[in-house]
Amino acid sequence: MAIFYVVNDSPCAVEVFVSSYTGGDDSWLILDPHDRQVWNHRNGWETVAFKDPRDSSKRGGIYAPVGSVVVFNGDFKKIEVK
Repeated sequence: MAIFYVVNDSPCAVEVFVSSYTGGDDSWLILDPHDRQVWNHRNGWETVAFKDPRDSSKRGGIYAPVGSVVVFNGDFKKIEVK
């Protein structure tokens, strides 16, 4: 099993979701500005999605390999995988 890091590198809180294709919890949670969350019990690839907690029409996502760092920088169209 590997871990999965999700980083909010923006000045605003954002809601984040990590799919549960390979196990774990897939609930939405709030990620505060400049904070990070770690998901474990994952293998393979997962979908990571972000949405504005004040306007759910503002959202974006990416399919990323477990073990990577997914970074949200405030732009729903430019989510990074490192």
